Amino acid sequence: MDREKRFWNEIIQSEIGIYEDGREDGKEEGRIEGRIDGEQKGIEKVARNMKLQNVDYNVIANFTGLSIDEIEKL
Repeated sequence: MDREKRFWNEIIQSEIGIYEDGREDGKEEGRIEGRIDGEQKGIEKVARNMKLQNVDYNVIANFTGLSIDEIEKL
């Protein structure tokens, strides 16, 4: 019985390790997505401010990487 108990304990520990690894991967993925989202919002804010200063859309596109269509929608 002790051998069977160790067997199941190892399986459970393995499953817990897989769960924890997945959770850590999810956290890292969330951090990356948050960073990308924040950078995009910053770029859009700069583009909006450039629009308010009547900067040509082609110049805004060059500096921000946004398309003319994206700039017009801001």
